[in-house]
Amino acid sequence: MIDMESLKMVFKTHCEENGLTYDEYTPVETSGGAIFASDAEEYSVMDEDSADEMFNDMLDQHIEDCILSEIPEHLHYYFDSHSFKRDVQINDGRGPTMASYDGHEHEYFIPNPEDCQYPHIAYYVYRIN
Repeated sequence: MIDMESLKMVFKTHCEENGLTYDEYTPVETSGGAIFASDAEEYSVMDEDSADEMFNDMLDQHIEDCILSEIPEHLHYYFDSHSFKRDVQINDGRGPTMASYDGHEHEYFIPNPEDCQYPHIAYYVYRIN
């Protein structure tokens, strides 16, 4: 379940830290988080699980569209997509894949008083246009 209040709090913090005016953005809930859009910019905000899932889906699409499409089908078996995705995560992180505008991933933590083992929840902001 998406916690829109936490997403709004994260984006408001992002705006304050980056000289943006929060009130210029309209939030729209998505399946994995929210999009905050103004007339000129859009930002995607999500928690860590949603970011991991979207990153994995985007890499699967990239592999299909840009890599396997260039390799003869009888050689697809030899391409190790798991290792490719791991290498992208280790070397580049999620930012260049998910933040299509500038390639930056912005990380914020919200207190999680309900769980002593995990006292903070990580949220991420990506500029997507």
